[in-house]
Amino acid sequence: MKRYIISILMMLTTLAASADEGMWLIKDIDAQMYRQMRKMGLRLKADDLYNEQHAALADAVVAVNGGMGSGSMISDDGLMITNHHVAYSAICGITTPEHNYLEDGFWAADRAHEIPLEGFSVQFLRGIVDVTAEASAVRDSLVQAKQWNPAMGVRRLAKIMQSRYAGNTEYTPSFEQMWGGKKYYIYLYEVYKDVRLVAAPPARLGAFGGDTDNWGWPQQKADFTVCRVYADKQGRPADYSAENEPLHPRRILKVAPKSVTEGDFTMVIGYPGRTNRYMSSFAVAEKRDVRNPIVI
Repeated sequence: MKRYIISILMMLTTLAASADEGMWLIKDIDAQMYRQMRKMGLRLKADDLYNEQHAALADAVVAVNGGMGSGSMISDDGLMITNHHVAYSAICGITTPEHNYLEDGFWAADRAHEIPLEGFSVQFLRGIVDVTAEASAVRDSLVQAKQWNPAMGVRRLAKIMQSRYAGNTEYTPSFEQMWGGKKYYIYLYEVYKDVRLVAAPPARLGAFGGDTDNWGWPQQKADFTVCRVYADKQGRPADYSAENEPLHPRRILKVAPKSVTEGDFTMVIGYPGRTNRYMSSFAVAEKRDVRNPIVI
């Protein structure tokens, strides 16, 4: 499962006596799993995690630039925080010899000084549709017509399915394959393209340690960038315009007034690169006995 295709939930505990963790599609939090999460310390209601009818916690978590990374909405006036490495290319795009925002960093004194990031976008997940039966039928028809190319077949299938749903929704459909073609989904996104840079540290702080340190913890760097999402006067996605206004998101994340303690329930919602949760036993053996020894 690839970076740009999923919104997932990971949960874990840090209890010394026992620990349980996992990674699931955000829509797959069923009653049994929710009871387990409550037992582990979750205090939110089930429909307050992800809900397509009203605002939920997942509405505060966004995909950045088509899923290159995750972001969090942190203010009622459209502020979004993400990783420095996620916005790195966008910051490069506005850097000039006269204004080296990548090396010197940037801090907007007010909204008038925020810098538009051309080609940068923020996606809000608004719905997930299981289209396994429909997509499988289309795939089988292509196979029967000898029009299925294993190397490019999924891309063609995606184009067909996305075109079918594009005319029936106000959102941008994204067709994705899960578990090697066992399941197919249409993800519905609200895509905002007027995104402006508010703050970014110098690269020597934001990218300290390089990509190697990016996958380590704890990190000794300022790996963050703050942007503001803008919309038209009705709060809808719109191309850049001086008339646009800060987006008022359905939900925002707040900093907890109290510190966490050992054993507290921890839950992360985001857009990871991939998960091999359902890897076959043969794949596990190959990774354990062949790949890992080479890497080590």
